[in-house]
Amino acid sequence: MIIEANKNAGICIASKSAYKDEVLRQLNDIDTYHPCTETQFRLSMIEFRDKLKRFAIFECKNKLSQLLPIEDKPAFFFILPKIHKPFQLFPKGRPISSTCNKTNKFASKLLDFALKPCITQIKDLLIDTQHFLLLINEVKLRKDRKFAFVTIDIESLYINLRVSDCRKHCVKAYLDCNSQAGVKFNEQQINDLITLNLGYNYVQYEENWVFQHRGIEMGNAASVMVANITVYNEICHIFDIHSEIIFNKRFLDDIFLIVDITDMESVSDWLDSILKHRYLNFTSEFSEKGINFLDVNVILSSDNTIQTELYSKPMSRHLYLHSSSSHPIHLKNSLSFSQGLRIIKICSVCSTRVRLLRSLFVKFQNRLYSQTTLYNTFVRLLYTKRYDVLKPKNPLLLNYLQENEPHIIQKYGPSIICTRQFPKENTAVIVFPFVQRIYRYKQKVQSTIKENIMRNIKHKWKVYVHDLHVQVVFSRTRNMKEMLQT
Repeated sequence: MIIEANKNAGICIASKSAYKDEVLRQLNDIDTYHPCTETQFRLSMIEFRDKLKRFAIFECKNKLSQLLPIEDKPAFFFILPKIHKPFQLFPKGRPISSTCNKTNKFASKLLDFALKPCITQIKDLLIDTQHFLLLINEVKLRKDRKFAFVTIDIESLYINLRVSDCRKHCVKAYLDCNSQAGVKFNEQQINDLITLNLGYNYVQYEENWVFQHRGIEMGNAASVMVANITVYNEICHIFDIHSEIIFNKRFLDDIFLIVDITDMESVSDWLDSILKHRYLNFTSEFSEKGINFLDVNVILSSDNTIQTELYSKPMSRHLYLHSSSSHPIHLKNSLSFSQGLRIIKICSVCSTRVRLLRSLFVKFQNRLYSQTTLYNTFVRLLYTKRYDVLKPKNPLLLNYLQENEPHIIQKYGPSIICTRQFPKENTAVIVFPFVQRIYRYKQKVQSTIKENIMRNIKHKWKVYVHDLHVQVVFSRTRNMKEMLQT
């Protein structure tokens, strides 16, 4: 496999053995993982199932069966190499425990659903890039003061979190917003559910069986909610007491601050003095001109106005889907437009938007997209207003804004308050393998199915079929590798 790092690190060609060595290096870290046997795992799963069966709210068998898996499996362990950071032999890997087939898969989804309403209590949370842009656009800085942008990263967040603190903060957060919860638990039940999710972290890699005794799993369905709630309660006091912090928002383990540094002698000394915690460690950067956060380059002009631009990592090659790829035509046509909308949304200066749009379409031309289609898309994007693109539509973001930043809702008007769109009741979803050679494939499938149903059913049912909405979903066809293996 080929792994490419940033310009400082150059290019590294690594074998499978180098990848395996990095995986085993992490699994041999006794501070995080303990070796175990398959027998120990099986005995632990008997205990897990027994506790789940005693879960009072799921006495009904049909509900209990939805939480119990068919068979007991540990999480599959792999790493995502941090190729954007400098390295020598092999990049350090981000440890992922894939819980797709794990024993507590369904219990973790239940915990995530139970904790979802608690998101409105996390005052420093960022939902996504759009949320960050909506907030940063509202910031007005005094022209007679001096400011700096600060980004802070929490090192190895998931591994360093203490399970006891996660349990304590999540139980309290759930009980505080119990009235909004979609499923009702008492204190003991929510405590037991958290224990079932955070206390059985068994991992397997080839013939290696380990138990993660420190931190929470990166890959568990409930880990993001658990981490967000815990981190907020653990670090909120660090920033709340400092009046010089004008803006403070966090996207999981990445924190963005705007700090008034007019009366500071040294920003780095100030950061060292406040970034202290019992077990969490921090790294930080600051700039008085501009800094990168998420996929946004935030710039501070000479008159203290804030501008934003699209940020791409140096290693990004912008290899978009090729025009000859076997994908539906509507997906290819929408790809350039959606990437253009991203530029309009992030870039606050019109001249920057036009420059990046031109650069974007050169990249799509290199992928052999139609010149006519690209030109029409470019014209359509030029007439698109940034105000309309920034208008929030995500139900989760809308809910958070209503609770914590209602002034943004008022700015964009009541028309953005919309209910979630659900499929029509009279809908039939049919999955077909995609065939690129058939022109208007989707429309032909829909019309053929409805015509055949109308032709072969009784007259009294035709009125229902006439209004039937046939939704065609395409499945991926087998690639060359899969065909050779079979």
